[in-house]
Amino acid sequence: MCVTCVFDEVEVYEKIPSDLSIDAEKAKGIVKEHAKSILANSLVQAIALLRQKNHDGVMPLYCVYLKSIPKLEKFALLQYLLCICYVIASILRTFFNS
Repeated sequence: MCVTCVFDEVEVYEKIPSDLSIDAEKAKGIVKEHAKSILANSLVQAIALLRQKNHDGVMPLYCVYLKSIPKLEKFALLQYLLCICYVIASILRTFFNS
């Protein structure tokens, strides 16, 4: 599953484990660990893009995090670390929360 795809919890956490005859809770744990790995890799990529002065490339990665980080204070820290201005960050949050 790519990081920009829509995540269907029922499909991933219930239907697929049932179809494969595997424990749903174990499958859920594996999916969550994989997601953390993807997010960690995308943060490294965002930092590399910043070092290359590629701010446009940083924006899609910030959007990936918008979909995955529930706490507003973490958004503020990420926004600061990625050098994203408040106005742009607010627009992106509004867009992804609607």
